[in-house]
Amino acid sequence: MIEEWREFHRFYEVSSLGRVRSKDRLYTGNVPNKGTLRKGKILKINSRKSQRYESINLYLEGGKKTKSIHRLVALAFLPNPENKAHVNHIDGDGRNNKLENLEWNTPSENNLHAYRLGLNKSVGEKHPKTSLYSDEVKAIKLLHGVKSLAELSEFFNVSKSTISGIHLGKTWQYLDE
Repeated sequence: MIEEWREFHRFYEVSSLGRVRSKDRLYTGNVPNKGTLRKGKILKINSRKSQRYESINLYLEGGKKTKSIHRLVALAFLPNPENKAHVNHIDGDGRNNKLENLEWNTPSENNLHAYRLGLNKSVGEKHPKTSLYSDEVKAIKLLHGVKSLAELSEFFNVSKSTISGIHLGKTWQYLDE
């Protein structure tokens, strides 16, 4: 893939390969009509092993700001006609910020994708706070419309909002596959 650069701020550009650089600019300091040319350079990535995503420190109006590189690439290159809020790494590697590895999605699409790739280990029965098993959730889905939320809630000893979340597909989505 050929690297393409796009401006995302008057002092910075981001590339389709997930790199960020400062732009060439004339620095005048406090001396009007005099200045030195500051050559743009590739910026150093904040890269700690404990971080899931790569980020970068930028000096913007108002001071130093830390920005996620994958989000900068998506904002600069990826159309977002459905106005989705999250940027997903298609291969599941939060450090692969190349354009071809990014897509816009919703929080639930992001969670489902993480589950399918095995990135989210505490889902469903494995979640430490769950009080249901997969076969119980399947039964709840089957009884939708036959029993009321209150009846299901009482029978399975969970809240009505838990039953509602299952019915609406907000929780336990992976069972629908």
